[in-house]
Amino acid sequence: MLSLVTPTLTVVVMLLLHTHIKQCVADSSQLNMNLVHSFSSLQGFDETGDFTNLVVDDESGYVFAAGVNWLFQLDTELSLVSSYQTGPTTDNTMCQPYTIPSQSHCPYKRTMESNTNIILMRLPGLERLMRCDTVFHGMCWLHDISDITTVYPIYSSRVDFMASKISTSSLTVECEDGGCTIFTATVTDPGTPVIFSTPNLSVKYLSLNDTSGKYNFQYAGDSVGDTAVVSVADDCIEYISSFLYDGYIYLVCLQQLDTVLQTIIVQLDEGLVSSHKQLVVSCGGDCPDIQSPVVTAIDRFQTPGLLAESLNIAEDDLVILISYSDTSATEGTQNSTVICLYTVLYMVDIFNSCDEISCDSELVGEWCVDSEHTVSAMFIWEYMTTVSAMFGTFDGHLMKVIIDIETDNISPYQLLQVDGGGRISGFTQYTDDNSTVYFFAGHQVVKFPLDSCSFYSGCSSCLTSGDPLGCGWCKDQCSRQEDCESALSLWTKSYCAPIINEVEPNSGPVNGGTYLTLMGDNFGTNIQTDTHTDKHT
Repeated sequence: MLSLVTPTLTVVVMLLLHTHIKQCVADSSQLNMNLVHSFSSLQGFDETGDFTNLVVDDESGYVFAAGVNWLFQLDTELSLVSSYQTGPTTDNTMCQPYTIPSQSHCPYKRTMESNTNIILMRLPGLERLMRCDTVFHGMCWLHDISDITTVYPIYSSRVDFMASKISTSSLTVECEDGGCTIFTATVTDPGTPVIFSTPNLSVKYLSLNDTSGKYNFQYAGDSVGDTAVVSVADDCIEYISSFLYDGYIYLVCLQQLDTVLQTIIVQLDEGLVSSHKQLVVSCGGDCPDIQSPVVTAIDRFQTPGLLAESLNIAEDDLVILISYSDTSATEGTQNSTVICLYTVLYMVDIFNSCDEISCDSELVGEWCVDSEHTVSAMFIWEYMTTVSAMFGTFDGHLMKVIIDIETDNISPYQLLQVDGGGRISGFTQYTDDNSTVYFFAGHQVVKFPLDSCSFYSGCSSCLTSGDPLGCGWCKDQCSRQEDCESALSLWTKSYCAPIINEVEPNSGPVNGGTYLTLMGDNFGTNIQTDTHTDKHT
């Protein structure tokens, strides 16, 4: 426990899991794509790129994936249901979108541009999927949730402009009575004329106009024109994430003060975005020193039981994970990653005790990770009595670790290289399925089973993995005991049958007397992980 003392208050912040991950797993093995369901945007679709957003919809049973120039509707096994092309299209930042009635003429030449999806969200109650992209000043569109080829434009002029090429974070505040309230934080793109710019922070209400039969946006709360541009928005150079908690909007952003980068969390009233408080977020202790920290990943999740108990919070309460690395890490240089854990409950306590816009106390968490792979995505789950985490990396690796709550140790037990090597991002689950996680790997969407041992290709790697699933060898594959389809007597965790890969020499005199060299695995009485050479006559 650490006490941070300010002139007016004392804030108690729990420091959790201060450790350094050592690369104690073997060299990474290739993820066998035959063992997972996947979908690639490169399969028959022109001018595509990496995916940017993923929506896993419990109600419809569909998975929606968007990226460069395309939106895809997939089933739960990632088979293609429907596709919709969003670009390339002609555009010019000096022009009104030609999709707005009577605005097709522009004195400036429109040129062909690729269109990257920035916002993708399901609107509960409307049975619509909202998509906002980089062209047309970040204009948004609605798609029918059952068939994305049915599209509904939104007409309200500049109020529609939501997405930015630089940075945007958006969330649904609530949906009721046929409309949805949506919060957006966005950094205006350079060169955008004032007449096309929108407030950095805004709350908008989307509804169907009964008279025109069309969807349109209206500013809500105090988000009227430019009055929603508040001081905090001017300081943030990147909006990283936003979420709702206990009646407030919380916005995580990157702020630059002279040459120093710092991460802050902003607390906003749902209807009054110009009323806010903010505090600095940091990692303390003896974490690796990061000269120019940049947030490489952020995740928030409902705390599983064991972790909640160790944090002294209620099960399913929110926890935030933020990973930091040097700015150069995103440009291909591998650096140490620092992952910090923050409990939202303690964050709220700090805001409640703060009377100023900038709170004196910092939100401090600590969970140091040393890894040769820069973390780009994080996911935590609980299996029986074990808390596990999965880290995705910029170079396409998946690292699975065990978190020992009692000893504060973090132990890696599996490292997989996803075919294609694209950046891992977008970990998402169905709320009623804790055995599967979806994620992006560059231009691929992957459905990854959390309860499978089949990724261990050999008996030795299977039995020595230390996987919390309790993996054992079943005839010719690695599996949990309950998944072994052979007789239970064939499932084992104690030994591996000898394997002969090569014999030298492969010929000799018929009268015998020649020494043979047998090369293979598992010749000893204990589990072995290396290749051995034994001689027999």
